[in-house]
Amino acid sequence: MIAFFIKSAICLIIFYSFYHYFLREQKILLFNRLYLNLSLILSVLIPLIDIPVKSIYTLNDSIEKFNFTIDNVSDTKIAAYASSGQITLQRIIVTLFIIVSLILLTRFVSNMIKIVLTIIKSHKIKNNRTTVVLINERILPYSFFKYVFVNKADFEEGKIGKELLLHEEAHCEQYHSIDIIIVELLKIVLWFNPAIWLIRKEIMLNHEYYADSVALNVEDSSDYQQLLLNVLLQNNLNYLVSNFKFSSIKKRIIMITKNNPPNNAIFRKTASILIFLLIGFTLTFSKENALVTNIITPQSDLHVNMPAGEKPKLFPIRKEEYSELPVTFGEKIINPVTKDQVVHYGIDIKANMGTDVIATAGGKVIRAGWEDKGYGNMIVIDHGDDYQSSYAHLKDINVKIGDSVTAGQVIGHIGTTGMSTGPHLHFAISFKGDRVNPLTILK
Repeated sequence: MIAFFIKSAICLIIFYSFYHYFLREQKILLFNRLYLNLSLILSVLIPLIDIPVKSIYTLNDSIEKFNFTIDNVSDTKIAAYASSGQITLQRIIVTLFIIVSLILLTRFVSNMIKIVLTIIKSHKIKNNRTTVVLINERILPYSFFKYVFVNKADFEEGKIGKELLLHEEAHCEQYHSIDIIIVELLKIVLWFNPAIWLIRKEIMLNHEYYADSVALNVEDSSDYQQLLLNVLLQNNLNYLVSNFKFSSIKKRIIMITKNNPPNNAIFRKTASILIFLLIGFTLTFSKENALVTNIITPQSDLHVNMPAGEKPKLFPIRKEEYSELPVTFGEKIINPVTKDQVVHYGIDIKANMGTDVIATAGGKVIRAGWEDKGYGNMIVIDHGDDYQSSYAHLKDINVKIGDSVTAGQVIGHIGTTGMSTGPHLHFAISFKGDRVNPLTILK
């Protein structure tokens, strides 16, 4: 989950930065709207996609390494702290996130209910492809989906100019309310990212640009600019609707006076597509690449100068340094994180954080790095004669792939990385590819 938020934040920041410097001032309104909405959608989808591509190159090694360092705030550890009642920074952060998200959700639902109730209770008049909702409050016209809300007295007395109604009808016909609802829902989860607020502002401003362009078809440019200045000080309270509150009048007047898109508009559009492809490629392929290059190397290289077969013999933690074996080989247990019933093909050894982990026998390291199947930092040693041993959930790793190790050598330290609820070592031995009970082999 932490990795999702990081990648989503990266996407939003990059997409918004490109828009700010290359698209925002351009009069390519429909394309800009498409770009902003795709930025939101792809910022959620890209972190969820993992396309395995085997390569000797890592496209995003720095992000993966950063993911390793933040494992201390992973979901599993947060769950463990929550169950123990311990007050931690992680727990405070999660609590704050939930509180703010609930406040935003409540605000969103409250405004939706308010709009629906206003539509139900108010008198309505069919007007072309929209419905005019007459309300008693002194407001400027505003819109939500196919409904245009206006002050009842002003409408009946003909005080609402046709250009204002055309402006709001343009919002309705383009379904701008869908854009607003999407960004508001995403804001509930991604509120901590400044880019989501900036994109929200740009989406609403783009809506106003488009509605202005429609109104200008029946109104002189200078007269319409004066109209914008006249309504500058009027306001509405509901943030889910489209109206003059959400725009910078100065920016709108500048956009009104601009000509059609410049000659380099095609270049800017092409560059936008390339940005989406580049970010998508980098963040969807990189994770698997990092795992491949950090953990696995060709077997032909690993067995060069392999020592003679040495059967696992030593306990991976010194006798005086571990407290208990909470789970042993072959037990059916309920995974404390996923809540699924699984068979435990290894032993769990409980010890203090940072306790030395030693090689059970001499051999060559064939894996050393992050294992993405819940094991966290993990080492696998090939001892020859078809024996292998593995050491998971390590805090850190003192060896690298291809290293030769001796029995009793410190190869890492007790940690709680991966799917772990406390400091311990998951230790397993395999013989000819099958897991065997370590307690029947070790001293």
